[in-house]
Amino acid sequence: MCQSGVCQCLSDGRSFILQYDAEIARGVLQFKCSMDFKIFGTISDCLFVTVVDISGPFITSNKDFPLHAGSVAEWTCKAISRDHIIELYMNCLETFVQTDRSNNNTYVAKLSKRVKSSDNGTLCTCKLSSVITSVTSIKLHIIRAPTLETIDMIFCNNTDSVILSCRVSGGMSEFGFSPWEHRFHGTYIRSLTGNITGNVSFLSIDSCNYQDNGKYICKAWNQDSQQIVRLNSSTSVIVKGPPVLVDKSVTMDTTVTLSAKFLSMQKPHKPTWYCKNRLLPNSTQFYQTMSKDIIVIRMYGESVPYTGYIASLTVVNEDIGRFKFMLLLRNDYGTAETTFELNNPGSNVFNIRLFSLVLLAVFLFLISVILSTVLVYRQRRDSKRKSESRAIYFAAAGQINNVNIYDVTTSPYEEINDGDLVPEHSNDLINPSDMNNTDNYEEESVRQYLELE
Repeated sequence: MCQSGVCQCLSDGRSFILQYDAEIARGVLQFKCSMDFKIFGTISDCLFVTVVDISGPFITSNKDFPLHAGSVAEWTCKAISRDHIIELYMNCLETFVQTDRSNNNTYVAKLSKRVKSSDNGTLCTCKLSSVITSVTSIKLHIIRAPTLETIDMIFCNNTDSVILSCRVSGGMSEFGFSPWEHRFHGTYIRSLTGNITGNVSFLSIDSCNYQDNGKYICKAWNQDSQQIVRLNSSTSVIVKGPPVLVDKSVTMDTTVTLSAKFLSMQKPHKPTWYCKNRLLPNSTQFYQTMSKDIIVIRMYGESVPYTGYIASLTVVNEDIGRFKFMLLLRNDYGTAETTFELNNPGSNVFNIRLFSLVLLAVFLFLISVILSTVLVYRQRRDSKRKSESRAIYFAAAGQINNVNIYDVTTSPYEEINDGDLVPEHSNDLINPSDMNNTDNYEEESVRQYLELE
């Protein structure tokens, strides 16, 4: 094979090969080949080649290979031609499709089939026919996998029971079921084990309520050689029941607003408000509204955001605390009601007022206890200080020729010895009887006394 624009002889010396890349999208190319012979001279010939702007055909599949046995696959054959009308012929699994219609110079042939495990290795072909002919093909790769059959949607009346089923079929060597999965608007709710009988898994829902709404996913598996193939199919359950109250609240301001959040799988009717069994009109005094809002509901312990409704009543009345209101919610499948007892000890308004009063009483009590404790403490502290500042003296009867030492405060004056005042030989001048009288005087003059600073 020669390079583009290069001509050379083959080994037999009788043939020439030329490879040329066309640089035009359409038109006619002329190729001339000349050969020189010694006897006959130069002999030449021309070849005219028509260049057409056609691309394709190409085959694509809507599913990746390998395909699961029992599944439905679609194959598309496409070609593009701007100057020439073409025909596409597609043949796959004994089904033939032909087209000669284009859309913006594009020709498309489609074919869909349910594949079986025995179709593995089959060729699907697409042929383009025009001024030129071109053929392409793909080889099917199919593995044995389960095919699940479920009902798309099931309705269940409130408090009734319903049974879901999931049937598996196809070319299977070994298969099984996994637990059902319950989801609501994409949020996982719970896993449920079905009752398996042969190739069918049954799931029973007893006494339907709003928490059973959602999608139930059946899961099956099949092992083909060393490969495990899993397949899912789902059933939607819609519970037909009355509205469900989710939450309610009371807002106290210059006006009183009663609000109730509720859930209704079907479109609700207009809420109605009552006071003392009397229907309240929608007026400036009793302003009533209903709107959609994202509310959080509980489904088997899981919190799920969902588009619910809010019914509100705004009342302008100074004596509103004495009234009792009732809200009636309705849809095509039932009713639900709730009451707002503003003068009831269990009401929100009463609880708020009672809580405020109790909190105030506790606060005042604590303040009084703290003040009393501080006063008592200060009195005791002052009394203790006064007691500690006293000087206490104790005296006892004197004894002759016996010196006693007492624990007394130190005198600020220097004590003088009696010997310093009495001259020597004074004893000769003193009457012995007077000495006895002096001893009696000293003994009687000793007393216990208290000196306060």
